[in-house]
Amino acid sequence: MARELSQPPAAVAPRLVDVAHSWREGVRFEIPVCCRSHFCVDRLLGRTVSVVRWRQIARWNTPLVNADPWVPCGIVHSGYSPWRLPRRIVGIVMFQLALCMPGDRSRWMRARATSPGPVWQTLDVETKVAASRSGVNGQMWWARPTHPPGSRPSSLAGAREPEQHR
Repeated sequence: MARELSQPPAAVAPRLVDVAHSWREGVRFEIPVCCRSHFCVDRLLGRTVSVVRWRQIARWNTPLVNADPWVPCGIVHSGYSPWRLPRRIVGIVMFQLALCMPGDRSRWMRARATSPGPVWQTLDVETKVAASRSGVNGQMWWARPTHPPGSRPSSLAGAREPEQHR
């Protein structure tokens, strides 16, 4: 009986294995401890880390070109966020609180934190690549459908060409 109580619940055990693996990989690739820690907390909570961080630090308007090959923590490493540190911290905290609230909006956010939204799922691979290059992939992941049910968006209206980063 004592052994059964010491075992983590079945749903948590795979996440713990994933977090341990992510931590080791972060060490291997010399990812800063702050970024690695925030990443692992999100993984433990079952979240899709990159899109959650985009939402937390308002990075979703940035083309998918990153100077660092990891998801920034949003605190020490801004990751192209347009916000200064105090605003990034508020964004991270408010995002976490919003996921804990009752209601439809929070339910929608919890679902999007773990899986893509209906708009993203309707897009073909080429459109997803174009969205990532133009910087609208974050909005499309979180977007609610605005087109009639059963139809598909035909293009990336308003998508801009990516800027060249050097």
